[in-house]
Formats: sequence, structure tokens, C-alpha cells
Amino acid sequence: MCRITFDDGRYLDASEDHPFEVKGKGAASVNPVGEYKKFGIPAKLELGDVVFGQDKRPHGILSIETIDFPGTVYTFENSFFYANGLLVY
Repeated sequence: MCRITFDDGRYLDASEDHPFEVKGKGAASVNPVGEYKKFGIPAKLELGDVVFGQDKRPHGILSIETIDFPGTVYTFENSFFYANGLLVY
């Protein structure tokens, strides 16, 4: 799991292979592994990438760090949704 922190102070905890919708890249994840649903192989998510927000403003990535996460994560099939106001798959 990783914590992705954005330039407005918000953050998302996500699995390393979970794609975000990134300006100029399309689907991108911290550790792209194989195909992700119908989107193919995601690009690499990097510092400075801009993620689309529900508020129509750009949100730049300030940091990506590995975290311990004792919970369970789920994958929803073929869906776009907003997590903490940011567009993910």
C-alpha cells in the first residue's frame, strides 16, 4: 500500500497497482503490473503528475510513500469513481 499526497494537503491510500486518471498519461499507478481491467498496462505514477479532481481543478502529486495498511482493499470492476474528490479507477 502507498499514501499519495497532493498539493492541496489531501491524500489517498491505495494499493501500488491502483490506477489514477493522470493528465497526459491516462491510467497510471505507482507500480503498474500487467493489464488493469480494460485499460491495458498503466503508466508509472510519479511526483508532479496531475490528477483530475471532482472540483475541475488540477491536483499535483507531492509525495508517494509506502505505508503499512492492516485493512482490506477491494477492486470494483470497470468503474471510474471519485475517492476523496479525485478521479480513480
